Amino acid sequence: PTMPLFFSVESTVVLPELVCDNKELDFGQMAIGTRELRSIKVRNTSDRDIHLKSSGISAVGPFTVLPFIRNLKPGATQNLVVECNPARPGLFTEVLQLFPTDGKGHQLHITFRTQGVDPVVKLDGLLPASNNWSPQGGILFCGDVVPGDVSTKSFSIVNQSDFAVKVIITRAIWQDMPISRHAELVQRTA
Repeated sequence: PTMPLFFSVESTVVLPELVCDNKELDFGQMAIGTRELRSIKVRNTSDRDIHLKSSGISAVGPFTVLPFIRNLKPGATQNLVVECNPARPGLFTEVLQLFPTDGKGHQLHITFRTQGVDPVVKLDGLLPASNNWSPQGGILFCGDVVPGDVSTKSFSIVNQSDFAVKVIITRAIWQDMPISRHAELVQRTA
């Protein structure tokens, strides 16, 4: 017959020195080139100053932490702003690690996630553009207009993506336009 072995496990439970209000930031799907900011709060719950170091965020990834915390006084809370700006399509997950520079105490891990996606936008109601233009572009032809008359034409911007796309329409001034006509163009299209 085998005799049972008994042993004792002892451990000390301590409260974490660093806590944050959100250990996971999921930015969801984001169009390439768009930027979103979110904030998290990091708090020092200990009775000592904590000088922090960080690791885990790629210098070429979509995430940036602003401003970086260097020192947290006892009981102090610091807001961190996390910028997400995907530059290419794909799934991105990075883990920010915050820890005391002296190596004492625990590490705080905060996970950031996003999916960079290519927006698909189509313009309807435009004449075909010349070959050296963007394939999504076109010409909004207003016909022959006599000075002082008004011509109105419309076109549609169709979002074929599975997510919302922010659209900004700006006036373009072509390269050979005389400087004297710039202000006139802006005034007429404002």
